Amino acid sequence: MTAIPEGRGYLDVYLGEILLGEIEDRGLGFVVFDFAEEAIDHFGAGSRVLSVGIPTSYEQVDAWTASYFFGGLLPEGRALDSVAAQFQVDTRDTFGILRLIGRESAGALTIVPQGERPPEPDRDPPPPLSDAEIAAMVADIGQAPLGITIEQDEVRLSLAGVQDKLLLVRLPNGELAQPGRGQPSTVIVKWNSNDDWPDLVANEAFCLTVSAVLGVQSADCSVRVVDGQNLLVVDRYDRVLERSGSVRRLHQEDICQAAVVNPQYKYETRGGPSLRTVAELLDQHSFRPGIDRTELFRLVTVNALLGNCDAHAKNLSLLHAPEGVTLAPAYDIVSTAVYPQHSRLLGMRVGAVERLRDVDIDALLAMADDIGISHRLAHTQLDELRLAVSDALDAANARAHEEGWYCDRLDRLDQEARERTEKIFA
Repeated sequence: MTAIPEGRGYLDVYLGEILLGEIEDRGLGFVVFDFAEEAIDHFGAGSRVLSVGIPTSYEQVDAWTASYFFGGLLPEGRALDSVAAQFQVDTRDTFGILRLIGRESAGALTIVPQGERPPEPDRDPPPPLSDAEIAAMVADIGQAPLGITIEQDEVRLSLAGVQDKLLLVRLPNGELAQPGRGQPSTVIVKWNSNDDWPDLVANEAFCLTVSAVLGVQSADCSVRVVDGQNLLVVDRYDRVLERSGSVRRLHQEDICQAAVVNPQYKYETRGGPSLRTVAELLDQHSFRPGIDRTELFRLVTVNALLGNCDAHAKNLSLLHAPEGVTLAPAYDIVSTAVYPQHSRLLGMRVGAVERLRDVDIDALLAMADDIGISHRLAHTQLDELRLAVSDALDAANARAHEEGWYCDRLDRLDQEARERTEKIFA
């Protein structure tokens, strides 16, 4: 029998200024979590400040639950491989990677070695990055994942996802900068980093524009040309700029974390959460479940119209806003249908439908049943979308031309979206 290796210690987890608890390494990629007494005293036993799936308790959070939640904070795919190679850790080493890059993650958690305090944010704004410096960071992403190097001990940034990206700060004058010590990042910068998926920047900017025009609450984005390359700059919805100029973190968690599901199973066809699961989470924890379920219905329909087959459970999140838990704004919306090599399997079933080609009115109404939307309300939403899709596509096209990020692939995206809309609403 193989001996289980001894753990390597503890990490402290802070939510804002409050010590929330400690992560204990259990080896083999597993961790457990204990809430701090001060956190239980402050928030109350049974509160859901860490996750709607993990109530505060004096009982230890088991290895499966804790590993799924904290593992969900890590990058995925090539981004994770790059981090692991740079810092010489195993890609399965949740504790080791969090120890290195857990100081700034999605949401409001700050993870530091036991006994350390989260670093006090630098009071002075960081110096703006020139286009040449940003281009160099993009070119060096393999050696400096997320824009950090092993020498930058004070800068530790983590963000889930499979795309290469930089985590930067937008200065008041609109320029971009690298976060200083203790400073939260406020924007995510992506680019066309994979030749197998060309024009991703224009694709995502187009889709986010369409979704916003169609009334879906979506992350704000812009396209910036640096050294001849398009960069997608996405404003983080889990960051709030205060009147004082300081940035406040808002906590958030993706649906895999909320449902206590292994992040490797983010696709429903592989055992991941369903839209019904999302609706149940909203009914149990949202402070406005009816609005959020309607928003979910609109988002799923828009994803289908745009041909986004990659709308999986890690691309849906819950935002822990001051008013309470709510469905987070839409993000990572890409028309995967314009890439012939991409699977046409949906990330989450629409009704009983698993493939994009089979989505029709019946499937959308069945999905309405699954998430608790009446057919009358569903028809109202569908009628609104049907009448607005053409104008939304026109608006996205106009923006692409005006801002200089138009490409031929957008013509195909536009045409297929119109044809799909006509077919679905026929």
